[in-house]
Amino acid sequence: MRIGKTLLKAAEKCVRKEGCVRFWLGVWEHNTSAQAFYQKEGFTKCGEHEFVLGSDHQTDWLMGKKL
Repeated sequence: MRIGKTLLKAAEKCVRKEGCVRFWLGVWEHNTSAQAFYQKEGFTKCGEHEFVLGSDHQTDWLMGKKL
């Protein structure tokens, strides 16, 4: 298993242990490879979040997965 998938599975295990019913994350709107990875792992886009990084206005996709 690759490191990204290993880390995601470990995080999901922690989320489940806390009794959460949904796993949420944010991914930069232009990071299409990360978006594809998360979609392959069962996450779907459910919103957007705008923020400022230095002087650059950016948008993250909010992605969620029902556990």
